Amino acid sequence: MNVLGIETATSVCAVAVCRNSTIPAFQEQDVPNTHSERLLPMVDGVLKQSEIIVSELDAVAVSIGPGSFTGLRIGLSVAKGLVFSTKSKLVCVSTLEALAYMAAEDGLASTARILSVLDARRDRVYCQLFERDGAGVKPSCEMRLMPVAELAGEVGDAPLTLIGTGTQAIVNAAVVLEVGKKWHSVPKESNRSSARPVALLGATQLSKGYIEDVASAEPTYIMDFFENR
Repeated sequence: MNVLGIETATSVCAVAVCRNSTIPAFQEQDVPNTHSERLLPMVDGVLKQSEIIVSELDAVAVSIGPGSFTGLRIGLSVAKGLVFSTKSKLVCVSTLEALAYMAAEDGLASTARILSVLDARRDRVYCQLFERDGAGVKPSCEMRLMPVAELAGEVGDAPLTLIGTGTQAIVNAAVVLEVGKKWHSVPKESNRSSARPVALLGATQLSKGYIEDVASAEPTYIMDFFENR
């Protein structure tokens, strides 16, 4: 099974190939506002590294949000174009779930609970709490957009691992949260979004038949467009 993973929900533009539950190739670049220029050449690059031609793709998995409105639209548009041209399947992966899965899969989480957080500016984060579930993760609540200062009341004071671009805002507010010592952060360099978990989760969802209608698939924005500007 060959699945291409695309991640463009944040400043990171990333592409990975999952072939039979392994990642033979991936590329990731953190250069804001250049996704439209970099994404297709990166797709071409990882396919060549994996020795896969585009017609051999079984599915394209794309990080569907929440995140940057522009980045999400670029990623989904490219994913749809590839699916149309190859007659493969479209799989949409939650950006927050991909972060939590990466924390569990890469051994970054030191706790059973993982809180994925993306910076939404103005002291707010997109967030969702997950529980480790065997080799994967499962959501404990719905994804939310909320002020950093309200997080503690929502997720409780039991230990958890933070991952994502919103981590620094939470660490800075630890005194306000009054639970800082129980909230563990992954290494700073690991807070970047990645296409590797998107590809792996995409392969899992494809095997379970969780595919999307190409014509109607839309990003998960949460925030109103005009708030995001």
